[in-house]
Amino acid sequence: GILAKTNFLIKMKHSDKKEFRKTIISMVLATDMTEHFRVISQFSQKVTQTSLHSQAPLRCDQKVAILEMGIKLADIGHTTLLETEHVHWVDAIQAEFFTQGDTERERGLAISPLCDRTKHNG
Repeated sequence: GILAKTNFLIKMKHSDKKEFRKTIISMVLATDMTEHFRVISQFSQKVTQTSLHSQAPLRCDQKVAILEMGIKLADIGHTTLLETEHVHWVDAIQAEFFTQGDTERERGLAISPLCDRTKHNG
């Protein structure tokens, strides 16, 4: 089926799959604003001008710090756009959050922060 044709992880060693999964989870969590200062601090500590200009290959933790910062910048980059474009992206993420909250409510789960449309101040 389609999964067998598109599963690029299938040929990876188990240890590589675990590391890949850990990295992806780390990148997703880096978009959480509660992680903002940790991401910035880790990036500043692990990725310096010297390490970027060095001939030595980057360590795994340095690569993860760069990936986390990259996804963080992509996540909040809309704030640098013109106001009309920025508002478009804010509206889109708000709709996504409310859809998540609606699904959580339908399933009887606790509604995540910012996802409850009944508590929106508008």
